[in-house]
Amino acid sequence: MLLDSPAFKPVVTPEVALSIIQKSIADKGWPNYELGDLKLVYTPYWLFSFDVLGGESAPTGKIALNAYSGELNEFIPMLLERPLTKTKQTDEAVQAEVEPTSINLAEAKTISSIKVAAFAGLKPEQVNTSAFTKLYVPTYRVWASVAGNDVKLEIDAALGAPFGLEQIPGKPKGWNDAVGDTLNKMKSPTGWMDLISKTIGSVFGGAVKGDKNSRNLLLIMAVVLLAGFFLFREGFNTGSVQLECHPYEQYLGPKPFLGLGERKINPAIVGSKLEIKGDCNFLNTGKESTTSTAQVKIVVGEQPFGFGSVTALNLPPQDSGGIPSTKNFTIQWDGSPFENYKFVYEKVI
Repeated sequence: MLLDSPAFKPVVTPEVALSIIQKSIADKGWPNYELGDLKLVYTPYWLFSFDVLGGESAPTGKIALNAYSGELNEFIPMLLERPLTKTKQTDEAVQAEVEPTSINLAEAKTISSIKVAAFAGLKPEQVNTSAFTKLYVPTYRVWASVAGNDVKLEIDAALGAPFGLEQIPGKPKGWNDAVGDTLNKMKSPTGWMDLISKTIGSVFGGAVKGDKNSRNLLLIMAVVLLAGFFLFREGFNTGSVQLECHPYEQYLGPKPFLGLGERKINPAIVGSKLEIKGDCNFLNTGKESTTSTAQVKIVVGEQPFGFGSVTALNLPPQDSGGIPSTKNFTIQWDGSPFENYKFVYEKVI
């Protein structure tokens, strides 16, 4: 279908979008749920610049107005900062739905100042808007029945960022859940380092408190570290693709005690957002070319704050001369820069 304005070309496939949704629900602690049909939807937006006139501060920026629902969206301008391809042709490989433009340009210019003013707690006459551009944003949309509720979940088809997960409550973890989490962590190097650091921390805590089992300190440390050593020596192979993701050095805090555990994240402040950048390395150890996608996240404890996804297309096999493919990522989120943020990643397909 030919659109009347450019659209971001989808990078995330339906299979990857579904995997992200399934993994996100599982991370909330709900193994049993039902999903409706996944569909690709193109939504029209009016992207525009705004200036606040007068006052002690005069913030400026860009924001998008949903031309179908009339809602403001801060995420859309972030897409323009990424090296994404635009096209007026919808994805022919997927049956797509195009939402109508209910708000035309003249109406958008009229209501944009009112919307921004209400959003920022200002008067409409204090806001000046300009440089209106129409574009379409592709999103995968699905209804999920989980935790006794029906919720609408969306995956941005350009970057793989999920939306709507805040509607799903976290399920309290029992013994079986804790064991399952531990086994899952043992599948990745970051998970192993987290387990090792927590185990050593618990043992040291017992020693400081005079725990009668503290005499086993060295034995426990040796067992844990030896297990980690042999596992790391074999490497972590998720299917036929080996994956390694990490933030760039400038976004990492000092190394923890004994060099064990994860380094804290020191995000940059970009406008009103926190941000980190990094890259993922994909290596195809199989016999045929393949495609792989990684999900990268910023978390505090078990609570996710920022998401992103990275896809490597048509990875050649290593034994045919294939070399690791490096893909960059950027994660932005709302929050305090003083939180104890951690970076985690996993292969979703």
